[in-house]
Amino acid sequence: MVRAKFYDLTRELGELGAWVRLHYVYPYPHVDEVIPLMAEGKVLPYLDMPLQHASPSVLKRMRRPGNQERQLDRIRSWRQICPDLAIRSTFIVGFPGETEAEFEELLAWLQEAKLDRVGCFEYEPVAGATANALGDLVPPEVKAERKRRFMETQNGIALRLQRAKVGKRLPIIVRFRRKRGRAGPVQGRRAGDRRHCPRRLPAPGAGRRYRHREDRPGRGLRPLRQRRLRRRAVATFQTASSS
Repeated sequence: MVRAKFYDLTRELGELGAWVRLHYVYPYPHVDEVIPLMAEGKVLPYLDMPLQHASPSVLKRMRRPGNQERQLDRIRSWRQICPDLAIRSTFIVGFPGETEAEFEELLAWLQEAKLDRVGCFEYEPVAGATANALGDLVPPEVKAERKRRFMETQNGIALRLQRAKVGKRLPIIVRFRRKRGRAGPVQGRRAGDRRHCPRRLPAPGAGRRYRHREDRPGRGLRPLRQRRLRRRAVATFQTASSS
């Protein structure tokens, strides 16, 4: 019998011998217990955390937990235990009442957190949402500008993180299709990728080489070894610097 507890369920999933990735996990103390499982290779070193913002005042208006300094400390401690941990999150800019100072708080937090994968959305009113009663809407052009600045900041962070992987060998799970009996396009993802990498890899035996593109972080992979496993293949890839 397995207890319906976060750690116990994660530990049992880790015994399946499959890639197990944790989604929509809030940075609460109980998550600390599963980080050693990631360091041991039981589950993938990946967390998807919907943080939404980093300014305490904005988070209070969102009715979400707002101790971002504690979250930073927690993220640092996780990475000490599991250096390969990849963290993905999403954020909202232009929430009602968001000031320039509050937005700058978000950018500063992002620089400190150094998240691997980040998405950003402009706030849009939703029918029935309590935020509609807040008023003080951020103009559309301001929301668009803040989103641009946010993604510009994150792209710089992601580029530095990807450059640190150049020269390393990374395990990849690969899926390839057959068209009319012949090997078709191959798609793959690393432990830190939630979905298949957008770039298609060459079919087995094609001998093509992918090189790291510094202007497109995370899309340069060179195949080193590949073996068939039913309809999937497991491969080891190495990032390669651009020429």
